[in-house]
Amino acid sequence: MRRLVFLALASALALSVVALTRGAGTVAPVEVAPFRAVSPPGPPRSPRPVEADAPLRNVFEYGAAPEARTAPAPARRRAFIPPAAPPPSAAEPVRLIGVVDRGGEPRAALVIEGEVVVLSPGESGMGYTLLTVDGDVGATLTTPSGEEVRVPANP
Repeated sequence: MRRLVFLALASALALSVVALTRGAGTVAPVEVAPFRAVSPPGPPRSPRPVEADAPLRNVFEYGAAPEARTAPAPARRRAFIPPAAPPPSAAEPVRLIGVVDRGGEPRAALVIEGEVVVLSPGESGMGYTLLTVDGDVGATLTTPSGEEVRVPANP
């Protein structure tokens, strides 16, 4: 029985090898162009003779040659004008630019000597102490010198 199984397997293997290799040796013919001999190049051509007085052509120029330009006028130097001095700072060193409501407590957004500072009543910043703040009326501050100043709200 083993012999019969072995022969069956061997014959199946042989048939599959024959089936797979069938037609493997055939190749489509390739057409080859006939060989052409290339003739050697002739003697190098000499360039056209250039007349001695003729100007050379500028390949980047289009059309007739432009007329001769006149010399440009000498450049005039402008007088140095120093930049204008910055405008003087506002007479008021403190401005109220807005009222911020944080956690139910109003806070004043102030510009003090060019810097923005946000203060709650009782807080100090840059020497000024905020006493009261109201969005409609403005804010009341104490200056570094101790005087009380009222800053109106912006319209």
